[in-house]
Amino acid sequence: MILSVCIPTYNRLPELKINLKFLIQEVLSNYNDDVEIIISDNYSTDGTYEYINTLANQYPFIISHTNPSNIGMVPNWKKSISLARGKFVWLLGSDDIVIPGKFSLLKDAIYKYPEVCLFLLNNKNWNPEDEEFVNFDENIFIEAETHIKNSNDEYVPMISRLLGKREDQFTPIYLSVMKKADWLNALDLYDLDKPVFSTLANCAPQAVYIPEQMFNKEGYYINTPLVLASYNVGWKRYFSLYYCYYLVYLHGIWLKAGGDRLVVNESLKSLINNKLKRHHYRDLFVYNRDNLKYISFIEYLKLVYQYPKTYSNIAYIFLLNFIYLVKKYTKNLKYKG
Repeated sequence: MILSVCIPTYNRLPELKINLKFLIQEVLSNYNDDVEIIISDNYSTDGTYEYINTLANQYPFIISHTNPSNIGMVPNWKKSISLARGKFVWLLGSDDIVIPGKFSLLKDAIYKYPEVCLFLLNNKNWNPEDEEFVNFDENIFIEAETHIKNSNDEYVPMISRLLGKREDQFTPIYLSVMKKADWLNALDLYDLDKPVFSTLANCAPQAVYIPEQMFNKEGYYINTPLVLASYNVGWKRYFSLYYCYYLVYLHGIWLKAGGDRLVVNESLKSLINNKLKRHHYRDLFVYNRDNLKYISFIEYLKLVYQYPKTYSNIAYIFLLNFIYLVKKYTKNLKYKG
């Protein structure tokens, strides 16, 4: 068994049905008893239990598991991985879809490079409405935008050499195919006693683990997109925190782990200069201000002080805070009056 595709899920039956429709087709077209699909249901109430058990009875490569109660998101991720028998684990969101005809690229790469410890994937971006899973249009596989353009498949003797392909490197769970032990060790970094997104490890634990523990190991990048990734995420209220702070902080981790400084700095510069950043600043400092408690501004400035764009961003932040305080003070005056 070379590969276990692990799908944790909770009350996402329409999304899961589309996910499995295309994944099962891919496994059947390449099947020789070397791939399994593991679905771990976190005590859903929408019919998921009955659906996945029906599939498990129909296909020998599907393993279905349902927790006796909702054990939480990351424990359910770990449960799905703990059931895996494959050498490598692909942790796939139940709302992410394997692009038809591309699954064999991953299998072929695993067979060709058995000593590789991380297979990094590319994806297409999709921001669907809920009804688009019910009435799924396969044209989206063609129309969706590819995330990384103008690159090639690449074997590297050190995973650190894969830096620079994208600013959110290693953070999407569905793009890192790793050995079972590495996935479990990565998820151990998630502190269940702390709130979700209170640290980078409680946002994307594998993004911390890979630089700290795997940068000197062999890696392989597959440029052809394998996943249609849903960007209609359940953690939207944290996205500005993730984008404005944790991705910056992640670049600092890359540097500490021995990443090439020129490559990391160029990636960080691109992140700082992104025109969308002001939109996310506005969200963070106006609409989701409670997330500010997770930010170390000193750590942030240590990483970005060298980029001229930083200072216009800081001025914009001060302006947002000034407007917020004026509105808050004016509101209090009206209330007292």
